[in-house]
Amino acid sequence: MSNPFLPLVSLKGVHEPTTATYSVNDLPGISSELVSAVSEEEDISGTDLEGTLATWGRVTNQAYVHLQQKLEAELSKSADFVNSGPDTTFCGEWDTDDITVRNGIHGLAICVPYIPDSAVEIAKLICMNAATATSVEVVVIDLSTGVQLASMEHDLAAGYNELEIEFSKACQIGRSIDVFVGFDMTGLQLLDFEGAHGWTHGGGYPIEFGNFRQPKRIRSNLTGQSPGCLYMQAGIRTSYETLIGRYKKRLLTAYVHFCGSLLMTEKLGSSNFNLFTNTNREFTAEQEKKLMDDAVAFIKPVAREIVRDLKTTPVLVADPENQPGIYPSSYV
Repeated sequence: MSNPFLPLVSLKGVHEPTTATYSVNDLPGISSELVSAVSEEEDISGTDLEGTLATWGRVTNQAYVHLQQKLEAELSKSADFVNSGPDTTFCGEWDTDDITVRNGIHGLAICVPYIPDSAVEIAKLICMNAATATSVEVVVIDLSTGVQLASMEHDLAAGYNELEIEFSKACQIGRSIDVFVGFDMTGLQLLDFEGAHGWTHGGGYPIEFGNFRQPKRIRSNLTGQSPGCLYMQAGIRTSYETLIGRYKKRLLTAYVHFCGSLLMTEKLGSSNFNLFTNTNREFTAEQEKKLMDDAVAFIKPVAREIVRDLKTTPVLVADPENQPGIYPSSYV
């Protein structure tokens, strides 16, 4: 999680970036001494002798999460805003030499053009293993740079497998996403879900799985395996990280008030007994609620602005027959 507000918000004596345009100290009841007063023993380290950096880091992380959740809640109230498109299931179309990864690694590549404030989320790989149970390392590789973005170990059982990927990549301005997901298939035999390998039910007809009917086709490098042996489930979601980053100046006041409210929460919940934590507790409780309510109120006009800017939400759609790939569309 990248917090775009950190360079813009200061807390005197604790976090003072030169680019800051707003100080949390400007809110009633907030002081640098308060932060050190509520810091717990586990917050203290050799580089943070008073625990203020750890406490401030905890508050800013929570403030960012609160802002994202409240923004999502406000946006969801509008019928014109769609957070996500439906997941789509894909399988391989043909073997291609365009995909170059480590020897033995085979899988599927999904390419999505630049879509502002969106992210591609790959949910899972689905396959039918004809061999004995084993373990595989699933890798996610950015084909535009050759950089491995993620890896995860999975047990591959004999028979049907759903390998949870849960990988998300946000669109960068002006750049498409070209991501490969696969694993080392050396010594494995994956069965074709369309029945090419003879998997049939009692009547002798190929097995068909309801959620695999009419799958979309994408690039693969399934050399030695059938294109229908591996499926990917993926979709397009709103990327709140990029959305908040784009509107960070408009959301800054809300974020600062979240920080202030959460510092009041830290004070009320502190087990420390000192002048700062055990005085004006009624005022502290009132400020905790007021700052939180104000933060939510500051989000509402920004949410309306975002809905006006984002008239439609892209989804993954079937590719043209003459040019396989993934293309943006909308519900409108």
